[in-house]
Amino acid sequence: MATMEHSKAPSINVDLVTMLEKAINYVKFLQLQVKVLATDEFWPAQGGKAPELSQVKDALDAILSSQHPNK
Repeated sequence: MATMEHSKAPSINVDLVTMLEKAINYVKFLQLQVKVLATDEFWPAQGGKAPELSQVKDALDAILSSQHPNK
């Protein structure tokens, strides 16, 4: 019985590690979104200038890559 309990423990630990990694990546993703949305350049109606297409692409690429750090 004790052997079965020990064999199950690593999978539980891996699941916890995976869950924590996903949570950390999601928080990083949200932090980056806040940074992008807080930039005046992305809100021309509020007095900022409209961003160049390359700036928008770079920001979106950064957000998307933060969701998949292993790629």
